[in-house]
Amino acid sequence: MQIFGRAGRPQFDTFGESFLLTTHDKLHHYLMLMSAAMPIESRFITNLVDHLNAEIVLGTVSNVREAVTWLGYTYLYIRMIANPHVYGIPLNEVGHDPTLEQFRHKLIENAAVQLEKSKMIRFDRASGNFFTTDLGRIASHYYIKHPSIETFNEILKEHMNQEQILTLLTNSSEFENVNLREEETRELTQLSENHLIIPQQSRVINTELLDLRPLPKEALKNPQLEALFKFSHFNPIQTQVFHTLYYTNNNVLLGSPTGSGKTICAELAMFKVFRDEPHMKIVYIAPLKALVRERMNDWSDKLEKKLGKKLVELTGDYTPNVIALQNADVVTTTPEKWDGISRNWKNRSGYCQSYGYDLQADWTSNDEQTNLCIDQDVLATQASVGFLYDPFPVESHLKEFLHDHLNAEIVSGTINNKQQAIEYLTNTFLFRRLLQSPTYYGCEDNSVRSINRFLSELLDNTLDDLQIAKCVSIDENTDDIEPLILGRIASFYYLNFRTVRLFSNNIRADNDIRSLLRILSLAHEYSEFPVRHAEDIINEEFNQRLPIKVEDYLSEHTKVHLLMQAHFERCALPIPDYVTDTKTALDQGIRILQAMIDVAYECGFFATVVQTIRLLQMLVQGRWEQTTDGKDTSLATLPHISLEAADQIAAQLGCKNLKELVLAFNVKPNNNNSKDNKNNKDIVERFKLLIEHQLSMPPTHCRETINVIQHLPIIKISEINQSDALVSRSKPHTVKILVQRENKGFHNNFCHAPQYPKNKDEGWIVVLTDENENFVAFKRLQGLKQHGNQKNNSSLVSFNINIPDNVDANTLVYHVKCYSDSYMGLDYFHTFTVKLEPKKK
Repeated sequence: MQIFGRAGRPQFDTFGESFLLTTHDKLHHYLMLMSAAMPIESRFITNLVDHLNAEIVLGTVSNVREAVTWLGYTYLYIRMIANPHVYGIPLNEVGHDPTLEQFRHKLIENAAVQLEKSKMIRFDRASGNFFTTDLGRIASHYYIKHPSIETFNEILKEHMNQEQILTLLTNSSEFENVNLREEETRELTQLSENHLIIPQQSRVINTELLDLRPLPKEALKNPQLEALFKFSHFNPIQTQVFHTLYYTNNNVLLGSPTGSGKTICAELAMFKVFRDEPHMKIVYIAPLKALVRERMNDWSDKLEKKLGKKLVELTGDYTPNVIALQNADVVTTTPEKWDGISRNWKNRSGYCQSYGYDLQADWTSNDEQTNLCIDQDVLATQASVGFLYDPFPVESHLKEFLHDHLNAEIVSGTINNKQQAIEYLTNTFLFRRLLQSPTYYGCEDNSVRSINRFLSELLDNTLDDLQIAKCVSIDENTDDIEPLILGRIASFYYLNFRTVRLFSNNIRADNDIRSLLRILSLAHEYSEFPVRHAEDIINEEFNQRLPIKVEDYLSEHTKVHLLMQAHFERCALPIPDYVTDTKTALDQGIRILQAMIDVAYECGFFATVVQTIRLLQMLVQGRWEQTTDGKDTSLATLPHISLEAADQIAAQLGCKNLKELVLAFNVKPNNNNSKDNKNNKDIVERFKLLIEHQLSMPPTHCRETINVIQHLPIIKISEINQSDALVSRSKPHTVKILVQRENKGFHNNFCHAPQYPKNKDEGWIVVLTDENENFVAFKRLQGLKQHGNQKNNSSLVSFNINIPDNVDANTLVYHVKCYSDSYMGLDYFHTFTVKLEPKKK
């Protein structure tokens, strides 16, 4: 109501109009105030000391005279003139001092004395000058009242425990309005008797949804963007946040119910990046791969087709193509994948140095790193709202996952010794909560001695486990920590340290498919795989239909083993829940198998590497590598081709495996006179007749099968610039190998894998061996791209060969083996020789 008196322009207008907007239940109250014309008095005098301190800190008041003038500008001064009796001013004093200058002078001096007593200013009474202090600045900055500062001066000491600090906090004058009810006395007494420290509660201040006029989509001022939306106006939430998201760089945490249009809010922020910083990339993080896929499906049409932006999905189980990332405008990913590729970001310039906005699809927390931006579903349930408004202490779970976090930091080079490991721990949320709630974590109390002992034991035990798992090595004399190859593999593939310890203890030179399948199913990543009530009975019955018999049907690892077998058998699952469970198992499987390949390679187990690759191909295609009688099953990975049909194809066409059939379809259009070409044409025609008539395959199925065969990869391997010059025996020799895809891939650029629950890129594992099948080198190719003047997709691979000292021969034979990580029976091989200079006698 006070502002109504300021209606119009003071000193220019003699009247003004004011409008009061209020709720209906308060209307009567304001009408009474206006009709009764009750004067509104100032309460400024009760807080004069703190307001004076604020003006002194700001520099607007530096002495008593300026403070008296400043006080004359306040509403307090207006009301003191109009109604002096209320403020304790005798009427005769008003007669002697009409402007109340002496009374104002007295008020200012009294306030200054209180501030000096609280050590918030220095007051020179002779000159009347004020000088601010650090305490005064702190009080002004944090809006702390001067009685609280006096309390701090009396109680605060150099060394205080948590209980003393809590007592100091509760004695602050800011809590003087907190009333104690009679019924609360008994409960509070019980809490003190139990020696509990009541956690400090903090409330989230939310932004109320304003009743704004809906904003038309033309506010985007971009016809191309406006055409993306079918509606005409943004909804209330989108309207309220529009300016902040579309025109500012402010951080935003948006929490609202499901279906309220938060994704469009995220798109508004993305449009701003497209407009103002087109060179930057957008990272959209969703908690689940399914949500990432949902965004990709929607944005492929909206952003890629209509705006020409390039999208990349990072949810695969392998390292993505760096070139694709560099060219992308929008990257959609999951928290785990983004954490994995952004570790040690300084050494990964291709990934992390050109990313701008981080738009998250959920509140994702990895204990120590929590990024909150555009929030998709953080308030999806009432429980979430309760968490924000009535917060229960949130505890850290880093202790349970410390091995993997510590290993990742060691691998990235952040931690090089035990002292740095301790410093890492003291900068975590775990350390903060340990001080507040020590018994929750198994620490005796929060004394310095107990905390130090707890952290030391925690670190020593964690490092001992990592050392036993062969992830790290520790120098007992210097406490230096070095990452080992298993630790690097665990960090790279985001695996638990127990999983690589399992690999170390079980991967051997002679592992077969069965033993590798057992190792895969025992991985720690499956330790929380769901085994529901009575599923042990289902599992036991289910196992009778599968070739490999297992035990302990209550075990989550046994269930994974059974689901993998069923996937290879392509048999019906006993209950619908097992369909979802199978997808979950397969989704983890590729990442684990890729790590197993790396471990076997580092151990020099070539045969095991090949067997693990075979298991990886089986997982993607959903077939056993061989039938029980030893027949190749790669032909049965084609659509609509059963094992029986594959036997007919092999018997009648002479194609014993998928590779022979694919090569037969590789008919050269300009080479009709070639004997091989004629033979291939004959095989193609006979194949068409076989599937149409003998197998009675419908025309649509025939076309689909032939289309797949024509687009399966045909790989050519050759050396680049291999001269006839003799190779030195004393220097490393570099061999460049071109791996080239001679035919076009599928239109969606993914491999053909209908049994695998998600899209997968074609990948290749290139192994170089000597003539005795010993490892020389090993590299992965993620997709084949155009190289130089090559018309087809290809990749150039460089191998460094160290010539053994004990070689007497003048010619060495090497084998290049290119294994598919997706297809069964489509591996390609090439042999070349290296001529050495004569051996010195």
